[in-house]
Amino acid sequence: MRAVAIALLAAGPPRALADDPAIIGAAPATYTGRVGRIFQEHCLSCHRVGSSAARIPLVTYEDARALGATLLSPVESGAMPPWPIDAEHSMPMQNDPRLSPAELQALRAWVAAGEPRGTGPEPASAASAQGWNDPQHRLPDAVVVSPRIAIPARGELPYMRALIKVVTPADRWIGGLQAIPGNAAVVHHMGIAEVQLPPGVGPAQVHDLEETAQKLGTPARSLVDIEPAVIDTRLSNDYDMLAAFTPGEGYEAFPPGTGKLLRAGPTFYINFNIHYTTIGEATSDQSRLGLWFLRSKPERQLFRTPSAGRTIVADGHELFPDDPGSKAEGTDVAIPPVPPYANAFELTGITPYDRAVTLYSLQPHAHLRGKDFLYQLVLPDGRWQTLLSIPHYNYHWQLSYAFATPVEAPAGSKLVVTAHYDNSASNQHIREFSLINPQARCGPDKYAFFRSQNQTWDEMFSPIVQYAVRTGRAGGQPVPTVATQGCLVSGRDGKWTLGTASPAQDTSSPTISRVELAHATATRIGRNAYTLIGSEPFHPTSLEGRRVLIKGMQRPGDRSRINVTAMQPLGDLCE
Repeated sequence: MRAVAIALLAAGPPRALADDPAIIGAAPATYTGRVGRIFQEHCLSCHRVGSSAARIPLVTYEDARALGATLLSPVESGAMPPWPIDAEHSMPMQNDPRLSPAELQALRAWVAAGEPRGTGPEPASAASAQGWNDPQHRLPDAVVVSPRIAIPARGELPYMRALIKVVTPADRWIGGLQAIPGNAAVVHHMGIAEVQLPPGVGPAQVHDLEETAQKLGTPARSLVDIEPAVIDTRLSNDYDMLAAFTPGEGYEAFPPGTGKLLRAGPTFYINFNIHYTTIGEATSDQSRLGLWFLRSKPERQLFRTPSAGRTIVADGHELFPDDPGSKAEGTDVAIPPVPPYANAFELTGITPYDRAVTLYSLQPHAHLRGKDFLYQLVLPDGRWQTLLSIPHYNYHWQLSYAFATPVEAPAGSKLVVTAHYDNSASNQHIREFSLINPQARCGPDKYAFFRSQNQTWDEMFSPIVQYAVRTGRAGGQPVPTVATQGCLVSGRDGKWTLGTASPAQDTSSPTISRVELAHATATRIGRNAYTLIGSEPFHPTSLEGRRVLIKGMQRPGDRSRINVTAMQPLGDLCE
């Protein structure tokens, strides 16, 4: 969040403009004529009260004039508005905030002319006095407010939970929402979801039971069972996150024909799960969630999930869901820590779609050591489609990237997300954070852990995905997920096959556990052969000629092809 001020005010003086041939002869640009609208459209999601760059407001003419020519340098360099994706290797995004060449020229001309105001009123801001950013200036139909939470000056804080009763008399469909931190300086991120408590249990009882579990040294779930209210039972059993606030995010309008379900009843609550960071002085926060309702049931139901993947490969080693250790936040596995001085620790998450889904947006989330993210879709015919490439990830800008055209993922597809983490001495984010927060002990000589609740100096692998499935329908029969074992051999054009394989058997899970692996060693090899799709994340070259156990989705209409979701060596070489 503080990087906004650094980028704008310390970027250095802009190049000389008076002799720029691009603006000679251009009509005078004024704030009220055009420039004000440029700021409204491209800057106000962050540069306003209550948002991540509130210290550098750009709401009014006087705000913009106070910065003057210093505005141009970060805009011309591409540092502002922040948009770190590799556009050439990503799908087009509808929320691309970058200025067009004509808008950039208008801004240059305005600065060269001395930042004139112009005549007439300033352009109206979409933001209301309360901070709501609906483009039609509508106030929310419902507002959920967290209790005021005191934040100490220093120290490590656990994630703060606040449970607020859902007050709608009946189930409603949400067409838009906005999460607003009460104090953006201390809110690192918010995950907001609807949950269901056991009958007769309220927030006070949950708090007492969690404190008791902590004293006993047992997981909180052992004493109180808080279930998600909205689950995608037809696909992955993932829960739906209503909102995920990160720096740079504001009002979110859902695509036409889609919406999120809000359930009503005496046991349903909105759960604010907030990660706070201390700033050297005691303060407080009271965050809000605004909801705009639809008038009727949409055709498609949206789900936002922290889709790290059912299978995770860490630095070339596939992880087991039944390994000991605390499950990393948003995952089903215990992710090993990033080693000291590692500059490219790799994590790959694989999410299978055994039914057709429509992908609407992606939102990668990591912390100080996040280096890059790559989202790819492996289609049932074996083609790889790159959706999003962020070659230089910056944890200050945890943006959501909304596809200009939604991406259809047919049944039998899988999403592969790869991220790298830089824990070396050359990582400037670690150096800066260590200077500001020496108590965090996050130098490159330290391990970086993936915990169940992560502080800024810990790490996260949370490639959030927002997708939709049709409402009121079963969505067709799922593509079968199967398990088989055999000999891994390379074929033509870099393709891999499983030879002398056992017959593929239906399985309920796309991952491989240690128990399953131990049992598989007693299974006899068969006479079947399967073409393997998307096996690259499992580093098959290192396993060539060995006996392996695999799981994956069989291609509809072609049972000889398997889109691999897990692959583990069985220890012995093929004969």
